[in-house]
Amino acid sequence: MTQAVRSGISFAERIPGAVPEYLEREAARFGLYTWRDWMMLPLVERVAGVAHYRMHNLIELHEGEAMNAHIEQQSRRAGNRQVGGAGFMGGRPVGGPVGAR
Repeated sequence: MTQAVRSGISFAERIPGAVPEYLEREAARFGLYTWRDWMMLPLVERVAGVAHYRMHNLIELHEGEAMNAHIEQQSRRAGNRQVGGAGFMGGRPVGGPVGAR
């Protein structure tokens, strides 16, 4: 179950529906543009740059969630393998020979 975490950070809209300046500046930095050079780009290129920046962040978020889900699954599996009081840590039994599985 995925839960949203609210950071309390919000951006004021100068123009309703417009991209907040902070987000646009971050997209410019992501694209290795100075703010002055970014503002000289045609609008369609700036829109594409912001979209690319947002997609990059979304992909990173999903990768992080997938990694967390994988780690949780592995942790649950390791917990189910405990036999005779021997615990598992880092994929190998605790309290037994290193080569034993």
